[in-house]
Amino acid sequence: MGGTGGNQAACTAGAGGFANSHGHMIEIPQAHIDDPQDRTYSATGGDHSHSVDVTAAQLTELATNGVAEVSSNDTHAHTWMIGCLIIN
Repeated sequence: MGGTGGNQAACTAGAGGFANSHGHMIEIPQAHIDDPQDRTYSATGGDHSHSVDVTAAQLTELATNGVAEVSSNDTHAHTWMIGCLIIN
């Protein structure tokens, strides 16, 4: 996945899937996929934000399968479907 031939992988997610994100998005850089560690991302957009904890295992799942599901429940609950795309 990504990184070869000048391609980069960008992993993004919207809360509850892109249709129900009400403005929230997270972006995971390729470097985090290449070096999976437990990390916290800030989901921005809308009139509030969320902290989204993504485990090393979920980052490895992204590297292997291109998708992972993550739940957060800080301000209110969301399920995040994270997908990776190859960008030329």
